Amino acid sequence: MSLLEAAIAVTDRGETWLGMPDADSLYILLASLLLAFIAFVILMRVRF
Repeated sequence: MSLLEAAIAVTDRGETWLGMPDADSLYILLASLLLAFIAFVILMRVRF
């Protein structure tokens, strides 16, 4: 299951990111932010 599919599944349940998400969507959000940060760091290290 990709992050995009997970994000779509979360938003399809009618939850708003501005509201209080349940544990599943919160973990998905944290995981996606962590992966984005790691990817950013790797790209910066490769580029320079």
